Amino acid sequence: MEADEQDPFLVYTDINDAPVVQYPWADDSYYFAFPSFYRHYDQDKRSLEPCSYEDPVRSVGSNRHNTGVKDVQLAVSADGINWERPDRKPYIPLGLETEWDGGMTYAGLGMIRKDKEVWMYYSGTQCRHGTADSSQQTYGGIGRMVQRLDGFVSADFDYTGGQFTTPLIKFSGSQLQLNVDGSALGEISVELRDERGIPIGAYHRGPKYEGYSMAESIPIDRNHLAAPVRWLKHDNVGDLIGRPVRLHFKGRAVKLYAFQFKNP
Repeated sequence: MEADEQDPFLVYTDINDAPVVQYPWADDSYYFAFPSFYRHYDQDKRSLEPCSYEDPVRSVGSNRHNTGVKDVQLAVSADGINWERPDRKPYIPLGLETEWDGGMTYAGLGMIRKDKEVWMYYSGTQCRHGTADSSQQTYGGIGRMVQRLDGFVSADFDYTGGQFTTPLIKFSGSQLQLNVDGSALGEISVELRDERGIPIGAYHRGPKYEGYSMAESIPIDRNHLAAPVRWLKHDNVGDLIGRPVRLHFKGRAVKLYAFQFKNP
């Protein structure tokens, strides 16, 4: 794992550490890593300000100084070997510059489940890397992060609406459940499609509704960790167990954190 062309300041950025956790509350094995990205400052600049995008790309040498700042990103893996960073925004961002975590953050190892929340701990320092010495007063601390269960990333639907479709998947479990936050004005609906992308049991005019099409999906609003998906005639997807399907989501002003198939 290393910085790449999508990261700013590529020549001046590297990874110092990445505590890895096998997520214990998923049906399958998934791994999360929390790497600290270290942005070196340029020692040619006496103020040690961050290098700008306009600086020419130079080989790592005298211009790369072992002084800088760090924050934590999220990386995910299905096997513990091949990793992706789904969202490169800071997962544990820096606090205000003068606060205890304004210079560096490091993720602790492990997670704690507390009812409907996941707790994680991290350490931070007010100083930048490589700047503390015996004549400088600095401080740090340990903080706790609290987030919703399974709420590490989300698919965010715009206030004006949006939609997306999953790849083909196979599942076990007779009920589809969503971890979703639509608050008061948001909502989301789900359609199940076959290998060709056609809604399964689509409504074709008439009094009988018995499929999994968007026209038959009952929208889900408000804030849920495991809201059952319902269609007009049923909420059971047991007949489709083992069959390749795609999930098509359509919503507005809503965050979709996770979906799962469970036996209620």
